[in-house]
Amino acid sequence: MVCGIAFTNAQYVAQDKTVGVNTALPGSTVQVKGSIAGEYTSISANTYTLLDTDYYINWSGTADGTFTLPTSSATVDKTGRLYYVTNKTDSFNLTINTSAGELIDDKSTITLLPFQSALLVKTSLNATSGITYRLVSITRANLAYILSVSSSSSIPYTQGIAEPLGFTSNDLNTYAGDIVLGTGLWTCPASGIYRIEIQETGRLPGTNVSAHRVIYINKNYNDGGVTPAGSISEQYYTMTILAISSLQTSGATAIVTVPMKKGQTIQPFGVLCNGCGASTMSSINRKMIITREY
Repeated sequence: MVCGIAFTNAQYVAQDKTVGVNTALPGSTVQVKGSIAGEYTSISANTYTLLDTDYYINWSGTADGTFTLPTSSATVDKTGRLYYVTNKTDSFNLTINTSAGELIDDKSTITLLPFQSALLVKTSLNATSGITYRLVSITRANLAYILSVSSSSSIPYTQGIAEPLGFTSNDLNTYAGDIVLGTGLWTCPASGIYRIEIQETGRLPGTNVSAHRVIYINKNYNDGGVTPAGSISEQYYTMTILAISSLQTSGATAIVTVPMKKGQTIQPFGVLCNGCGASTMSSINRKMIITREY
């Protein structure tokens, strides 16, 4: 003991019970002058219960996964314990559950989308019910995605028949391989939340009639088996009504923000002249923009 400080290699314990690593005069309860390491664990199993010894957990499962946080205890103080969890898959969601009766903030579960990471901290409530964990943050990575296709080629569409809206040009062609231009069939490259916007302008030349005109977004159409057998595709509609005038022209836009899994599909359709009495209606311009929200 020298001047009230005990020395053990590069560790110093002062009389006020503060601990210094590589510093003899710690100004905090524990002060480290150097790097700090915690346990790093890679998990590929689709279910896992976090251990008291876990710190950073990297998950790379092969289907949607579930992690369970350790149960709190009234006899063991775990206040302030940190867990970092990262979902490194590009296709699957990871749900983090609490034990029965416990909560993360006001929820019993949180879900990490592909490429997301979460930091959780144990609260001072050391009990088997109540808010035992807090979500400090969720980080996002690899989010950039935008695909834009269009066509200014006039195409006749049969009255009252739903037909795919096709395109001729890749305006942003970085992801050209994700879409079939002629039918507008887009295949999701990585799970996440996507914003889909369809724009279409059509015309009834020389026909003074009123007509309903519908465009819609069909999710999971012809998706190669991603949708379970017997399930129904989700559809998102918008409708416009053509006024009675010569050379009637009007535009319609359908926008939806929708969760997608890798391999699921989006395809735009139109019923461009529903009940108008004419045999066809011309689609003059079409555009589809797909962006990843998170």
